[in-house]
Amino acid sequence: WIIHTAAITNVAYCEKNQQACYAANVLGTKNIKNLAEKTGARLIHISTASIFSGDKGSYRETDIPYPKNFYNISKLLAEQVVSEYNKSLTLRINLIGIHPIKGSRGVNFFEWLIDSIQSNKNMNLFSDIVINPLSNWTLAELIAKIVRIKPKVKILHLGTRNNLSKASVGKIAIKHFKK
Repeated sequence: WIIHTAAITNVAYCEKNQQACYAANVLGTKNIKNLAEKTGARLIHISTASIFSGDKGSYRETDIPYPKNFYNISKLLAEQVVSEYNKSLTLRINLIGIHPIKGSRGVNFFEWLIDSIQSNKNMNLFSDIVINPLSNWTLAELIAKIVRIKPKVKILHLGTRNNLSKASVGKIAIKHFKK
């Protein structure tokens, strides 16, 4: 198995550096797919649920993507590359959590949220963007199960059963992280 998790995920960076984003997210994925083909390995590609608009949540694998920024476009293009290989599986996910080492990569939504709460900064949180996020730990457990069962499908959506707006996530975080 090859589990391909590499990508540039900082949306603002991807918008400003589209060539670098494309090179990493699409061409890098093509290189990984080529390696899997050459070795006969099964391939799991980690994509993003944000290839959809986020208007409703609970998207199905058969729903039509609607990417709204260059990062999302690059991830959708990478999915198309991976789909060319018959031993591949794309997992569409939305991770939420905190990186163990501050500065180990760009600040994600949840880290920004906690920093804003603890710094008592004003925040704009959107109630019209719905997510159903997973933790890294849960994703790892699910991948371990997937590897054992070897599903025949090409795309799987993984997420919690609860749909939450980013504003709802913010309200929950405020209760737990407000000083």
